[in-house]
Amino acid sequence: MTATRFFLFKLARVYYTEIFFFFLLILAFSISTSRLVMSMSQLAMASLWVLDGRYREKLSLFFHNRMALILSSLFALHIIGLFYSNDMDSALKDLRIKTPLILLPFFFSSLNPSNIKKSIWILLAFIAGVFYASAFVSMEHWINGIDVKALLSARFIKHMRFSLDISMALFSALLLSVLIWRKAINHVLTLILVFWFFVFMLMMSALSAFATSFLMILYLTFFLYFHSSKKNFLFSLSGSAISLIAIVYFGFSFLNPIVFPTEKQELQPLEAKTMNGNYYNTYTNTLTENGKRIYSFVCEKELKSEWEKRSSFSFDGADLLDQELKATLIRYLNSLDLPKDSFGLSKLSNQDILNIENGIANKRYATESGIKVRLMQFAFELEQAKTNSNPSGYSFGQRLEYWKVSWYIIRKNIVFGYGSGDNDQTMHLAYLQTHSLLPTEYWLRPHNQFLSIWLSFGLFGLLVFLFCLFYPPLFLKAFKNPFYVLFFISIIASFFVEDTLETQSGVTYFVFFNAYFLMLWPQNESKGKLLFVEQKKAGN
Repeated sequence: MTATRFFLFKLARVYYTEIFFFFLLILAFSISTSRLVMSMSQLAMASLWVLDGRYREKLSLFFHNRMALILSSLFALHIIGLFYSNDMDSALKDLRIKTPLILLPFFFSSLNPSNIKKSIWILLAFIAGVFYASAFVSMEHWINGIDVKALLSARFIKHMRFSLDISMALFSALLLSVLIWRKAINHVLTLILVFWFFVFMLMMSALSAFATSFLMILYLTFFLYFHSSKKNFLFSLSGSAISLIAIVYFGFSFLNPIVFPTEKQELQPLEAKTMNGNYYNTYTNTLTENGKRIYSFVCEKELKSEWEKRSSFSFDGADLLDQELKATLIRYLNSLDLPKDSFGLSKLSNQDILNIENGIANKRYATESGIKVRLMQFAFELEQAKTNSNPSGYSFGQRLEYWKVSWYIIRKNIVFGYGSGDNDQTMHLAYLQTHSLLPTEYWLRPHNQFLSIWLSFGLFGLLVFLFCLFYPPLFLKAFKNPFYVLFFISIIASFFVEDTLETQSGVTYFVFFNAYFLMLWPQNESKGKLLFVEQKKAGN
């Protein structure tokens, strides 16, 4: 036993950097593939740190490393929040999720910056993990027909977190091909990989991934114009132009008939009757979809009678997505331009009835591509947000409600916040006080990282958070590193629509790349420029 322990200590001391780099590769690969391996790789780093010894030296390196201290201060903020938390169990659970905020900067402080070749391998491990997860999910989707988002959540990580990963992987691969690699085979493989990631983004139907990608394309076009050779710039400009044209074309062709519909919005006569002589219901709801008034020519009496002949689902109950079934039925008939009465319902096929039972509220949702459906849903959500005070059932409206309720409760304690782990409890109270129309199962956190920080730690905590975000890259001139900018775009975009740092996968993605780019990525200390002097060597 003593001999084994001596061997492990000696191995750790002699090959500390090499073994640590191996764990970094595993962690980079696991960010998009396994929450368990994420944790295990960090435990392995901790074990290596202990076995290596040199405790006084490594502690001294940490406390003399400005970047490590600044990045770790986010964890210190959560420690301070413990002292005035009202829900200690949730606070400790939250603290456990946030441990990478201190572990990775602490471990990185005892390492020397990597060379460009090792740094590229870290990116490649991350890209490989994203490819593995997307390929695995795609195969299972094609075999079993299960929704891609559901598969990602069940097998790997939440699709909103994965949208961060796939955007970063796609454009990092493209940038490696332009700046680093020289062989034609690398360019070909990169184009295939980029095409695959784009296809998977379509399958995911995650608007956040496309919005982030659009920002990345704009940045890369300007960056490569000023920093790349004429040949590489023309190559990258062609790729960027094609991507921009594709995004604009698809966006315009999809959204134009949805947001700016040309169909005639037929008004219902006051005394209109069905073919069976029954009066249509009178609704003041002016909500439209695809240019048609949803609640025109609706006779609930006939719909209820005819529906119960065709389905075992209750007309006054819910569909399989827990939506009001009659609302789903009315929208579905509206999408087919049919009157919402017994005649219109009689025109529905058995497949249409099944679609309605499954919660599909528009015929086009069952026939169009995934991203087009998501754009159509988003357009309808915008319409609902304008005309309907109840945000239930659509993500955009719910986010608006989350932000409104968050701001309501933040204003009650704007300076100090409510402490670590209290967000759920505090938001629940705010939903009650504002008499929110959201069902209780949707009483969630702010879905905005800046609001979440403000809610927990007050204005002081928000200022600390913003300082930790912007001071380190500005001080190190890290924005000259295009890979860091890609990461920064992805994380800031996610902060506006998600509580990114409230989950293990989100906080690990953030702190791993932020700490790695700021502490271990090779930099010229005097000018902060990337060391691309090894490009040709790294590409061989």
